[in-house]
Amino acid sequence: MECIVYEKKLTAFPESAESLEKMFFFGLEGICKERIDSGRIYQDQETFTDLMRVTGRVAYNPEHPMFASYAEWRRRESGPEADTVVIPSPATLYLDIMEQTDWNPEGVYPEPDRLPEDIVSAYRDTLRRLRDMGCRRLWLLDTAVARISDSCYSDRLLMSGIDAAVPAAVIDRINAGITGETVEGLEISLMD
Repeated sequence: MECIVYEKKLTAFPESAESLEKMFFFGLEGICKERIDSGRIYQDQETFTDLMRVTGRVAYNPEHPMFASYAEWRRRESGPEADTVVIPSPATLYLDIMEQTDWNPEGVYPEPDRLPEDIVSAYRDTLRRLRDMGCRRLWLLDTAVARISDSCYSDRLLMSGIDAAVPAAVIDRINAGITGETVEGLEISLMD
């Protein structure tokens, strides 16, 4: 995972929030990267798109690349900057999976009803590991709340037969499962 410094905080923020999400999500168990050629005629360089594919239950990965990046960051930095990490929110992962499966995760997820709880569990274990490595402040970059709150997005869901209030309630529950959880010694903030 290529991590760089953003406002003196460790983040996998190469070009955009979307890149951050993909890079972090690819490190979790049950999610893999599928690279497809997205080139166009007359381009001088190879272009590609990394797609997120669900391959099993979402779970904590003790070998997540973010841990090695954070350890390196802590070796190079000191003070409050070295104590802060930015990652995408768990609700963003949930919404991305739901959108990718057209709101029918049954075809790709072993137990769709457990998806929110699996995501929260994977995040809790990841946060505990970051805390054990010295992280004291964690910022969760959330795009799910903004998307689900957008009237155009809600209208699009409604046209598909989905009441936006249903996924909104799940998103709130997922974020509350992390921000409401006390991970001793770790300050967790939701950024939207």
